[in-house]
Amino acid sequence: MLPARAGLPAQGARERKQARQALEDCGVQPVLKASGGGSDVNALLVNGFPSVNLCNAMVDVHTPGERIRSADIDLMVEVTQAIVARALA
Repeated sequence: MLPARAGLPAQGARERKQARQALEDCGVQPVLKASGGGSDVNALLVNGFPSVNLCNAMVDVHTPGERIRSADIDLMVEVTQAIVARALA
């Protein structure tokens, strides 16, 4: 889970909390860290849509060997469902 990029408004605290709780509910200990790269979430943030960027255990990203385990995809589906459930509660 990545924090808002430096220089952007401090928005999305509720969304970050929901994402953190959903990750923990699914047995994932969230780690906040800078990615060192761009993300589509930045376009949402600068246009006023509070958002979080969740990493999903991909390996060799943006290379011919890019891959992710099916178990990690399944876990992120569970996390996404938990986030939606929290948002609707």
